[in-house]
Amino acid sequence: MRKATRGFLANSTLLLVAIAVSLGILECGSPLLHRAITGRCFDREEALGAVGAAWQFPPAETTVADIGMTYEHVLHPYVGFVGYHSPTQLQGGPHYVNSYGFNGLDPVQKRSAGTLIVGIFGGSVANIMYEVSQNHIIDRFRELYPARQVKLVCGAMAGYKQPQQLMALTYFLALGSEFDVVVSIDGFNEVGLPYQENVLAGVNPYFPRSWNAYARKALDKRTVYKVSEISRIQDHRMNLARLSNSPVLRRSSFAVMALQRFDERASGRLKRLNADIQAILTEERSRDFQVTGPEFNFTSLDQLFDQLVEIWSSSSRQMARLARANGFRYYHFLQPNQYDQGSKVLTENELTRAYLPHHPWRMAGARGYPRLRAAGIALSESGVAFADLSMLFRDVPGDIYADNCCHYNDVGNRMLAVAVMDVITADLKTRGLAEVQRESP
Repeated sequence: MRKATRGFLANSTLLLVAIAVSLGILECGSPLLHRAITGRCFDREEALGAVGAAWQFPPAETTVADIGMTYEHVLHPYVGFVGYHSPTQLQGGPHYVNSYGFNGLDPVQKRSAGTLIVGIFGGSVANIMYEVSQNHIIDRFRELYPARQVKLVCGAMAGYKQPQQLMALTYFLALGSEFDVVVSIDGFNEVGLPYQENVLAGVNPYFPRSWNAYARKALDKRTVYKVSEISRIQDHRMNLARLSNSPVLRRSSFAVMALQRFDERASGRLKRLNADIQAILTEERSRDFQVTGPEFNFTSLDQLFDQLVEIWSSSSRQMARLARANGFRYYHFLQPNQYDQGSKVLTENELTRAYLPHHPWRMAGARGYPRLRAAGIALSESGVAFADLSMLFRDVPGDIYADNCCHYNDVGNRMLAVAVMDVITADLKTRGLAEVQRESP
């Protein structure tokens, strides 16, 4: 019996030693293998960052599958699409979707002497600013209006492009909403999304993004399967991100490298699924008037971008007219973007993770942003309170861009909120509209 026990202990010890040696070999050898394959030294922190951030924003390669389906958008008769509201959701947080399909506070608010109602409109950049910079925005307005309760209303939605901001504002006003200040932050979606997601699919560029996905009366069974697969993969990537935060695993080069490879395989699968869905949705049989909208023709890309920017500019003028007619201040800001040439010296990390040199977004930045800036000057000259923030990050040496579309990290989001509020504060003070408590002489 003792002999058997000693044998078992010896075998167990030998097995544990073998496992430890194998793990040691894997741990020491994996960085060497990485360098042999890629030609680059393995950076564990960089890999952890890539895995941890991969699921936070829709990947740039997606074209339609993530729009309105995996992100729970629903069709809306006036603004194209909104978020999904559930009566069981808990109110109060910035991610709460109200009964109108927008984040946060109910948009139908009434002015009073004791309140200041501020509306934020735009696409995902504006929506993220609303979510992450609420406290800063509210505190800055409280400095101007110390006796008032500041109510922040969100009319921004990921993927919105003009005239959706105009439609959302008009819709809110028709319902009885009242504002003191309205802020619109946009520009990139207006030049970056129409060609890539609408024109190439034969859809009118002024319709909401990827309208061919939204407008179908019924989803093709193949599409339903692929969308469900995308949702599963995105959940898988989120789980990988959670694993990457494990105190034990994040110290292991082998474990981090394995997580990164799993995430890269998932990303590749997402690309293929989105390409498949794009092919399904652009089949000839899906091209009816409900999908394509009014016929739209252009003779060159220059003409297309001229017209896209004109719609952006015209929509802003209409929002300014609504502001004058309804007694509130309207401020329009052009957002920064990494595909706008000369707007920032991108870091090595940004060039690797946040820039796609051959993507149509680069063309949109090069063709669109000079036109947006020129149109912005014309907006200012016509009396619109417009501010060009496209060069906000020009002199920032570190990382700003969090993905290869248009979104910023914490530093960038903070800089954007500060810049927006600096412009608004200066304007309200200059016009004598602020109610800052004055010191007694």
